[in-house]
Amino acid sequence: MRIAVRARELRGTITAPPSKSCSHRAVICALLAGGTSVLTHLAQNADIRATLAAANVLGADCRPLGDSSWQLTGLTAAAGDRPVTIDCGESGSTLRFFVPIAAALGVPATFTGRGRLPGRPIAELLQPMCQNGAETDYAGTLPCTVTGRLQSGVYPIPGHVSSQFITGLLLALPLLEGDSEISLTSRLQSRPYIDLTLQIMAQFGVRAEATHRGWFVPGGQQYQPQEIQVEGDWSGAAFYLTAGAVGGAVTVAGLNCQSRQGDRAVADILARLGAQIRTGDGMVHSAQAPLHGTVIDGSHIPDIVPILAVAAAAASGTTTFTGVERLRDKESDRLYTTCATLTALGADVAVGPGGDSLVVRGGRPLHGATVSSFGDHRIAMTAAVAALLCGGQTVYIDGAECIEKSYPNFFEHFTALGGVADVL
Repeated sequence: MRIAVRARELRGTITAPPSKSCSHRAVICALLAGGTSVLTHLAQNADIRATLAAANVLGADCRPLGDSSWQLTGLTAAAGDRPVTIDCGESGSTLRFFVPIAAALGVPATFTGRGRLPGRPIAELLQPMCQNGAETDYAGTLPCTVTGRLQSGVYPIPGHVSSQFITGLLLALPLLEGDSEISLTSRLQSRPYIDLTLQIMAQFGVRAEATHRGWFVPGGQQYQPQEIQVEGDWSGAAFYLTAGAVGGAVTVAGLNCQSRQGDRAVADILARLGAQIRTGDGMVHSAQAPLHGTVIDGSHIPDIVPILAVAAAAASGTTTFTGVERLRDKESDRLYTTCATLTALGADVAVGPGGDSLVVRGGRPLHGATVSSFGDHRIAMTAAVAALLCGGQTVYIDGAECIEKSYPNFFEHFTALGGVADVL
């Protein structure tokens, strides 16, 4: 699908979509709880549909109640050893969370996926699992099958590849009879996602304790059913907060300003760039102001680096994003696709020496062009917001339907705020 996007500024108020990260974790905790949980304000996108489907495959009963609410009746007994197939779609979270969960339940599971997901790394997750009872035929791509049953023990895991590996283990290891330890073998990146996992696990009555090397996870724990409301998504809000900062004035409602979502940092980063940012009463207001370059550590906020690069393109001077090498293993190689998209629109963007930084020399006027989404939802939305800097010229985005992955009503919000987005 090609969309023609045009805007000079966006103004008004929208409500943030439900958090995708919180929704994944809440669904899985409800799956693992005996009894019935009710999840309100659950994200309604392709990735969460993949996680709901995976929960059903493993024996949960997931039923929509309407108005973004779901009733989930979790596993009340062992899932058994009947082989299942789990289609993860394009969701890295679904894959990396359910691989250890299926193995902890002793369910032989074949995992499939589409897009770039089959080639995204999971070997570093499977290795410690295979040292503790699991078996797999993984050969570098999907489909792959995981069999056996996890045993309690030590799980050495790198912290710099994906925090999703650690979240998957944190969710699964409490189900084992004995105690386990997750031991980091490299520096942890994206720590806020781990904090979010631990917070939602605690809401369902399960705990893990931080150690100097990682986490101690007591075995024999039982998830308890809950009624919870999923908070607003800071990752999605980042696009419109940036839109306000570079062209207009936008308020995003429905946000927890004390959230453990790492992308909550977008408000502070935009303020540091010079934007007018006000917070309070679950809302964040972002308004245009002269922006200036700075240095931004992207190691804990990889998902919002592309949209922050738009703010950097609007700023005077140079902005350098450090610690961003992991952007290469997302739905696209986001170091390449961020550069390609913004360069096509006239920005001066390049990968820094060593391949672990992104350098944006801002202040250049941008212009309309045709760009690809590269099948990546965050690149499509980044291109749409970048259109604000194109002086009313049109930006054509090919493959824009990929926003369904995380923010299906993105363009509805875009037009509600005064932008133009026409499907061609």
